[in-house]
Amino acid sequence: RLVTPPSYAMHLECRNKTARGAGEARRSSSPRRGTLWWMALCLDLLLRPNEMMRSLLRRAKAAAGIEGRYIGLHVRHGDACGNNGRQCLGAGGIAGEVRRMAFLYQVTQVVVATDSPDMIQHLQAHAPEISWLHVPADRTQGSGSTMSGHVWPQMLRTRMGLLDRRAVAELSIIDLLLLADADYFIGQFSSAFSAVAFELSVARKGTVPP
Repeated sequence: RLVTPPSYAMHLECRNKTARGAGEARRSSSPRRGTLWWMALCLDLLLRPNEMMRSLLRRAKAAAGIEGRYIGLHVRHGDACGNNGRQCLGAGGIAGEVRRMAFLYQVTQVVVATDSPDMIQHLQAHAPEISWLHVPADRTQGSGSTMSGHVWPQMLRTRMGLLDRRAVAELSIIDLLLLADADYFIGQFSSAFSAVAFELSVARKGTVPP
C-alpha cells in the first residue's frame, strides 16, 4: 500500500461534510465552503501517503533536482488524444502557456508529469530557457503501446500482463503528489489526473493555486 487507508468513520465524516458544505455554499456567498473545498479535503484524506510513499517522494524530488518554487505541469497525451473529443495541445502551445506563467511569477523550474516519453524533449526544444524537470523513469508504460499498427490501451496491456503494475502505480502517485505540492499548476480538466492534482493542491494550500 502506498497510502494510509482512512477508517470507515472518517469516510462517513468526509461524506457528510461534503454534503453539508454543498448546502452551506448554496446559502452563503463564502467561496471557502463550496463543494470543491470539501471534495478537496476528502481527496486529501483518502490519498495521505504512508511512510514508504513519503520516502519515495523525497528520493524522487532529489532525483529530479527539484529545489525551491516550481510550476507543476501535467500533459496527458498517449492514447487519450482524440478519445471522447479530447484535444491534445502540442508542445509548442504548452511551452507558450508555461512561459507566460513563468514570466508572471518569476519562476524557472517546471516539473512535468506526462505519459508521453517524448514530450519533455519537445518542451525543452521550444523553451530552452526553462528548467524542465521530471522524475527519471520509464514513461512508455503509462501510454498506449503501438503493436502491429494498433494502439493497445493501458487497461488491456495490464490485463495481458505486459505492464509492471507496481512501477506504474508508484510513478503515478509520485507525479500526482508532486503536482499537488507545486506552487503553480498547469493542467487540463478533461483529464481526471489533472483534476485530482488540482483538488489536492487546493486542500493542502487552503486556497486555489495559480
